Amino acid sequence: MKKLLIALGILAVIVVLAGVAILVLVVVNIQKPRIEPAVSDALEMEFRIRGRVRLRLFPSASIVLSDVLVRNRGTDLATVETLRLGVELRLRRENIRANRCR
Repeated sequence: MKKLLIALGILAVIVVLAGVAILVLVVVNIQKPRIEPAVSDALEMEFRIRGRVRLRLFPSASIVLSDVLVRNRGTDLATVETLRLGVELRLRRENIRANRCR
């Protein structure tokens, strides 16, 4: 029983360290030039991320976009200070849901 608890403790430490390493090593902001045209094409409108792009793992995996602008034919349709996009995995399908919008 004692060996099982030690193994579980070591596993928990490894998972936490892996999460911290992902947050430190993965630079999501580099993907901004790929995200903007993809979303612009999907919306058929201009989509700009004027702020940072960050990755969050807690409390759930998500991407946080700061200072987002959506324009159509030169008219601002929406400006969002913070947009949090989370991935919701279910057994039969995958959904991307905007969890928070400020």
